[in-house]
Amino acid sequence: MSRTVTRREFLKKSLAGTGLTLAVAMTPFGHKIFALGESEKDIPFKPNVWLQIAPDNMITVYVNKSEMGQGIYTSLPMIVAEELDADWKQIRVKSAPARDEYKDPVWGSQGTGGSTSIRHMHETLQKAGAAAREMLVKAAAQMWKIEESDCETSSGKVRNNKNGRSLTYGVLSQKAAQMKVPQQPKLKSGQTKLIGTPVKRVDIPAKVNGSAVFGFDVQVQGMLYGTVERPSAYGAKAISYDEKSSLKIPGVRYVAPISRGICNDCY
Repeated sequence: MSRTVTRREFLKKSLAGTGLTLAVAMTPFGHKIFALGESEKDIPFKPNVWLQIAPDNMITVYVNKSEMGQGIYTSLPMIVAEELDADWKQIRVKSAPARDEYKDPVWGSQGTGGSTSIRHMHETLQKAGAAAREMLVKAAAQMWKIEESDCETSSGKVRNNKNGRSLTYGVLSQKAAQMKVPQQPKLKSGQTKLIGTPVKRVDIPAKVNGSAVFGFDVQVQGMLYGTVERPSAYGAKAISYDEKSSLKIPGVRYVAPISRGICNDCY
């Protein structure tokens, strides 16, 4: 698919400071324009898999647990925000993808249950926020040419205690990205600023306005629906099943025994 790009559009993109690079290629079918990517100033600072800080000061926290009404889309990001000394108004929450680095460190999976989300993830998320804060402080100290001990963090900013000036995390994000990620960052001590205070649940608005996406809403190419046929008595196990007859049922694609019964994958 191609379309005509006017000189005005080209100049707007070039002069807007977006960092967008365009390449023009002549082909037998006319000219084509390709976007080559963003500039470094637009790339978020992501010191670990649990959070990223964008130049516009928005902080995204990735949650590896399922929100099932228990409030962990709010409570887990609060742990990160507390250690990071972030402004809660600048926190955004995203569901973590299914990847090894997002596994629960205790269970070794991304399972959710047993009231374990806070207990299992607390230390990991603390360190994630503390590491980012330490890198931001180091970046600010280098820019001001002062000691890190002369810097103080609060509400998404690093303050210079020598002259009272401050820099936002967004402004410091690209400089901080050049710092080495500390493996054992120093955690905050003393009274918490955010944890223990009443905050609005971040998952509620989407559930109220209908935009929330639940597992039942997800559709992917070639998706099948699985059902499990279980023995009628508790503790009983399947002795046999007729796979050939099952596959003759319209829509049934796959039949296999599992530890709890017989699994059917259908249209």
